[in-house]
Amino acid sequence: MDKLVDESSKSPDKPIQPDLEKISKLLFLSFRFSQGDNGVQRLIFRYLHKLHPDWRISDSSKDSIYNNLLEPVTKFVLPGKERSTILHTDKKSLSSPTKLTPEMIGIVLQQEIDILQEILADTKPGEGHATIIRLEWEMKYHLQPRVDLIDKVTGRIGEKDYDNLVDHSGRVRTNPNKDRWTSHLIDYALKGKATGVPEYDQMFAEIKDNLYLTLKTNPSSHDSTLIRLYDTAKTYNAHHSPEEQINIPFPQEIIDYCESAIHKLSLPQKTIG
Repeated sequence: MDKLVDESSKSPDKPIQPDLEKISKLLFLSFRFSQGDNGVQRLIFRYLHKLHPDWRISDSSKDSIYNNLLEPVTKFVLPGKERSTILHTDKKSLSSPTKLTPEMIGIVLQQEIDILQEILADTKPGEGHATIIRLEWEMKYHLQPRVDLIDKVTGRIGEKDYDNLVDHSGRVRTNPNKDRWTSHLIDYALKGKATGVPEYDQMFAEIKDNLYLTLKTNPSSHDSTLIRLYDTAKTYNAHHSPEEQINIPFPQEIIDYCESAIHKLSLPQKTIG
């Protein structure tokens, strides 16, 4: 895969408006890869800004983006989601997941378009009309280097994989023939499955590099991302054929800890921020 140029150090002399098809696809896939967690979605937006600091979304284009995405996002998010999904309309609801309705999806979609617009414009904390619904821990990443952002995205996507495969015994599917045991870290990062857009292909390639660098240089039984990945991969392999299974080179320290009785009693806690 040809990697995109790292433009994070460039100043946006001439802001660029991505075309409707491009920004719509990136937004739609951000719902898929965030797996219902708006915190992950904001980090993905932040990654896009680091990759393309000259990108902007104009006020005049937001209605077209909304109209282009409302139906596909509703069809993607709503079917089969009997569990409450972690999507929020304001900071007060952070501890109270909202049960989704078609009307709520429209509100959330408009909210995420507004926030993507602000993040691409590098709107600082305390500025912009969408600031009230942006998470404080997400906004701090406007000054963080891209490598730190990738590390954060890796951990949060891994947490959602673990939540779906291990905690909830498989993903909710309306189609009984669709694989319930998919993992974004395994499928898109470690196996290199194409996402459909070069920006997310590169993001998952950087996530893969981040994981293997950690496994090689700094593996620890205290690393919650590696612990979750071990349990996720074990569950993933239990529900796939030998040809589809993933062999991750976990060091013995991680294996011993994850197979120990103490691990079963003290699984890593979910993080916020």
